[in-house]
Amino acid sequence: MDWRRTGFAGPGICAILLVGAITVLATAPALAAGTSATAGPSTAQADCLFSWAEAVYPSAFAPSATPSQSQSFGPYYFRYYSLTNAYLGVSSGDTHVYYLGLLSSDALLDLGAAAGWLDQAGCATTPGGPPTSTGTRPLNDTGIVLFANATSHSLTSEPADYPGQDARYGRDVQAAAGQLVKIGGGSKGFDFTKIANNGSELPAVAALGVGASDWGCTRDNVTGLIWEIKTTSGLRSQSHTYTWYDSNNATNGGSAGYASGSGYASGGSCFASDRCDTEKFVQDVNVAGLCSHNDWRLPSADELMSIVDYGNDTPLAIDSGWFPNTIASVFWSASARAKISSDAWYVVFDYGLVGWGYKGYANRVRLVRAGQ
Repeated sequence: MDWRRTGFAGPGICAILLVGAITVLATAPALAAGTSATAGPSTAQADCLFSWAEAVYPSAFAPSATPSQSQSFGPYYFRYYSLTNAYLGVSSGDTHVYYLGLLSSDALLDLGAAAGWLDQAGCATTPGGPPTSTGTRPLNDTGIVLFANATSHSLTSEPADYPGQDARYGRDVQAAAGQLVKIGGGSKGFDFTKIANNGSELPAVAALGVGASDWGCTRDNVTGLIWEIKTTSGLRSQSHTYTWYDSNNATNGGSAGYASGSGYASGGSCFASDRCDTEKFVQDVNVAGLCSHNDWRLPSADELMSIVDYGNDTPLAIDSGWFPNTIASVFWSASARAKISSDAWYVVFDYGLVGWGYKGYANRVRLVRAGQ
């Protein structure tokens, strides 16, 4: 089948329907004999997803479009972006999201199940289509690229008697083989973009600073989360510590913790001496409008773990090129410990250790917000 006969808008490169692509996808496992395909997203859900992608990844999908500019052909519902010469579509054949453009070297790229993307984009409950139930979002790889056996953890190939190891699978392996398409930069399978204090995207060479167009945040292009970058002074200084405090009984696990000034001996030390608990720090960063947003929050333990590079612990288990001024120390999460309400979970960024501690202890904090 020749794509030029389909009536697709857009010049130069093939559209979502490459030669033979319909045949390949129509025979996907979900449609094999004896099985049935999961109902795909509605056009309203797909349009919601497209609009989210345009807002979160403007360098990949421009100019922004409207539902009236979306097109259909066969099992595909898609949009074409003339400035970036790219296509983004959803197939009802296998309910996956597909991309084609410069970031994939003009090759059709399967981005995975639509359900996960709809959840991440906040489009799962858009009226007009079946609800999704995965509750999932794309995950980062671990950063582990070496293998281990009983005597070593620095092997470059997998020992036959210890099969199925982490370093054999995932985004890290794709990156090492030159097969991973990234929106931004980062080591191994990680993919980050610098965000300015005014909320705009920046090139990888941008410097950290306080100016409107200086680097202030980092977006994780895999999870869609945007992270606070620590500074060497001021409100978000790397040296500041905070007690764990959450006055919301619905989220604090049964114990609010210790507010700044409560008199606990291990109280935090921060920019304003009476604002050194996690809840007040969140409030202060939101008032400041970091990277032009005021919906910053304390990350869950799982979210905090997503930026740990478990293959790098000398001296930090994180990519310091994208997260400068990180201290090899304990960082609070928003996750209260279920068994003991006076404890909360934390992540240590020297080795990536995950543990829990008393909410009255003073630890560091890195805030996060959703990317949509």
